Amino acid sequence: MPYGKLSEDLSKIADHKNKPVLISCQTGTRSASAGKILTKAGFEQVFVITGGMQAWKTTINYPVK
Repeated sequence: MPYGKLSEDLSKIADHKNKPVLISCQTGTRSASAGKILTKAGFEQVFVITGGMQAWKTTINYPVK
């Protein structure tokens, strides 16, 4: 879900408030903000990939499909 639509589309994912939610963007900036929005909306298990997909690919070297 794009960050720009997150606030208006929260009702679409409300059934997942008690499930783990993993958030990522390119560099980690938008995903950190998205994590705050979800936490404030009552999501209990919000996980943000620090550094975004850029860090996932370069620093950690995990695969991306």
